[in-house]
Amino acid sequence: MNPEIVFQFFKKFKNDHFSLAYMGEFDDVLTEGLMKSNETSIQEPKSFKKRLSFLIAECFQNIIRHEDKPEIITRTNDKPKIFLLRNAGNSHYISSTNLISNAKKEGLELKLNSINNLSSEDLKNVYIDALTNNVISEKGGGGIGLIEMARKSGSPLEFAFEFVNYYLSVFYIQVRFNATKNEENTIADSTDVITINDTKEIYNSILQENIILIRKGDFSQESILPIIDIIEGNLKLQTNFTGSKKTTMYLIVELLQNISKHALKINNEREGI
Repeated sequence: MNPEIVFQFFKKFKNDHFSLAYMGEFDDVLTEGLMKSNETSIQEPKSFKKRLSFLIAECFQNIIRHEDKPEIITRTNDKPKIFLLRNAGNSHYISSTNLISNAKKEGLELKLNSINNLSSEDLKNVYIDALTNNVISEKGGGGIGLIEMARKSGSPLEFAFEFVNYYLSVFYIQVRFNATKNEENTIADSTDVITINDTKEIYNSILQENIILIRKGDFSQESILPIIDIIEGNLKLQTNFTGSKKTTMYLIVELLQNISKHALKINNEREGI
């Protein structure tokens, strides 16, 4: 990879205090690593982290439960899943993408628009009603997860679809969660606002450059251990990896240690990408 590409991503994330993007396969070990990376990097009260962790888990469930895979993978429809977490200003953004069948697109769009038009009290009542009447889809959830994401975040669910072919589209979903209450989810500085279009741009850049993981933030010793676990887990899932996994891990550890030891320390953090 051209080092200039790394710098381009550094500039894309320049207003982020913390960024984490992961593309590839997901399993329980990788999910745990992503959660740990979040916990060690975000300096917020425990109650906030708990709600944020819930929203992250729901995004993972959305990826794992509702992805539709093509029967035959081609260059056109090979669209890996992605998870993206960004902290800019007072807001945390959680995003995911996955392939869905075009046959499901209209129903999902109607469901999301319906959720976004509900008040917080309405969301609570719809959630209780769904649980009481045991409204569960064949893949689990029946939209309950989406309702809970809207409830817990206090923000509308941003979403978009990108046409792939006659059968499939890429589904993007993003939720914003403010660290401080009583702000009515407003952001003073427009440079901190991350839109669904920004997320689409990041996704397509990662896809084009065939990147597995991007992380920007503090690279203290405690923070880099979950990153090593994530990459090691990804390599184990890759059956078509042709290089030496041992050498790859050695080089990654050395690069992470380089940032951890030599990056400029500001507010007790060593920032890098």
